Amino acid sequence: MELDELAQLDVDDQWLILLGRIAKETVWMETQLRGLHAQLRHGDATREHLFATPDRWGDLHREAKQMVEKLKVEKDVRVAILDAVAAAHAANKGRNEYMHRELLRHEQWDTEEPPTERQASVAPGDRLRIKISNPNGIPAPEPVTLDGAHQLVSDLIGAGWRLRFARLHLAARGHWKSELTAHVVGTWDGNADLIGGDDDPND
Repeated sequence: MELDELAQLDVDDQWLILLGRIAKETVWMETQLRGLHAQLRHGDATREHLFATPDRWGDLHREAKQMVEKLKVEKDVRVAILDAVAAAHAANKGRNEYMHRELLRHEQWDTEEPPTERQASVAPGDRLRIKISNPNGIPAPEPVTLDGAHQLVSDLIGAGWRLRFARLHLAARGHWKSELTAHVVGTWDGNADLIGGDDDPND
């Protein structure tokens, strides 16, 4: 579905599709991190080595980061790969804030407390995001927007491509450096726009 078609849908349907894309692109991004982890540990990303990566995201991210820090590569390459891993971790955190929260229309939020300025600023098509459990009482809802959800989809896609470029660079022993060091922007169709990057005469 193209973005202009998405914008023509009812707001509830837009949210449904965006949440689905967030889930889908998270899986793809995680697969790319698993590929990088396998490449770092075993020197390849065969299916056997992919399935041997840590089950939990926290362990997967921590181990990949530690292995990158010990890599004997140029400083700019190490920094670029560490940035890619960090971007993936941030995007996954953004995903969690959608997958482990409830989204409500602002008129569905029923509380005796007066609305804060932040809550009152919610637009009709936006939502309130709220924790589904909180030991310290009723949590304050957080306004979220369709634009913010769009940005998270882009962040997940972009982070996935950055991880992929990192794995390809390591696997190809020096190729793909321009892609690895470029500014990567994920696009709605699942691809990425690249801006800048160090030229690699071997590419």
